[in-house]
Amino acid sequence: MQTMPTRILVVFAALAGLFASAPARGVDAERAPVAVRWWGGSTVTIESWWGLTVAIDPAGREHGMPVGLKPDLVLISSNKRDAVGAGTIAGNPFKVRGVAETGAAVSLDLTLDRRPNESARRLSETAEAADLGPHPVRVWSIPAQQGASMFLIETDGVRILHAVSLDAGELSPAQLDTIGRVDALIVPATSPAASTIDPADRAARLVHQLAPRYIIPVGAPGQTPTPEQLARIADGLPNSHERRPQPGNTLALTALDAPGAPEDAAPIIAMLGVNAWTPTDAIASGLARVSAARESLARTIEGLSPAQLDHHPADDSHTVRWNGEHTAGAEATFFSIVFRDSSPDFPMLRLSPPQRVGDYSPANPEFSPREEAEHLRRVGALVERFAYILADVDPATERYPVFFRSINGLFDLLERHYNQHHDNVRKKFEAADWPSS
Repeated sequence: MQTMPTRILVVFAALAGLFASAPARGVDAERAPVAVRWWGGSTVTIESWWGLTVAIDPAGREHGMPVGLKPDLVLISSNKRDAVGAGTIAGNPFKVRGVAETGAAVSLDLTLDRRPNESARRLSETAEAADLGPHPVRVWSIPAQQGASMFLIETDGVRILHAVSLDAGELSPAQLDTIGRVDALIVPATSPAASTIDPADRAARLVHQLAPRYIIPVGAPGQTPTPEQLARIADGLPNSHERRPQPGNTLALTALDAPGAPEDAAPIIAMLGVNAWTPTDAIASGLARVSAARESLARTIEGLSPAQLDHHPADDSHTVRWNGEHTAGAEATFFSIVFRDSSPDFPMLRLSPPQRVGDYSPANPEFSPREEAEHLRRVGALVERFAYILADVDPATERYPVFFRSINGLFDLLERHYNQHHDNVRKKFEAADWPSS
């Protein structure tokens, strides 16, 4: 029987062979999936790979919004809406209204950004934004009518239109020209009492005009639709659209040019709930074990100096930076495999660096120890964000590659793998050639 360290080496040698012919990729995914979460009413949040969160029309907890949410940017689409439900939003986010004090809807083009090695978020006019980080979020405010605007958000190759404030039955030529391509369309399944337009008819017209890949029915402000109202939106769309109930309130959106994205796939009507999916005890325990092992390595890495992070040992073993990239890449790759097994739209995240010391060069050599640690945490956040995809999977069922066979096997493998590489990193501190700072 193979010892555990030998088995792990065999597993990751196989991983290297699996992607040996794949083009080299930076450790940060260019087309990582974007999360849309619905919290009831017209309130949604959009979360990116880089850890930036945009909240649109956040309401109070009575409409499902979790207390303590910390978005980086809050967008308010109407002058009739309160900016924030009392006690709901934490922190100090940027706040942008799509409506001027006069009540006129306004056109805005803004970029939300964070540069590597910096903690501060920046919000700038896009025309004036400079020295952007690798994963900015661009936001357009598009006038809907007097007193209300729509919002178009683009990040990681995905364009999302929040059209809940549109009272008209369809978009005008000028609005269509401004909006351009839409990957995900968020439409209301209910209408304010003053509206005379049927929500299902409006949704069908917008889908015809925009041809989005994803359609997400939500509510009008303060109105959480019934299952029957959500179903009416789906019933009014062509039979070629796939109705896909979700186990929680989250949907993974993938850019059409992401690695492994399906071609010519049917449009998806995502039937979301208003509550986040709660993992089973087995999955929650497994995620927690991997998280603890990952975080131990991240804390060690962020405590190093730049010279220590990139020190090439005399024994010709890997740098600490490689250990961070390698472990994070392995987790992203293996979870891509299990997520794609249940949701073929999920992209294949090939982030692992080469195994051989001589073949390796840092994917992001400018990353500080702190940013390299944050990369590990970003991978963990991505896994936990999209773990709802495993809702119908028995974690003990063997349905995956021989590397880990089951979800439980993957948890065991990743926990050991993080711990093994953490031990390897700490052993470097004892070497005679280890930099003192």
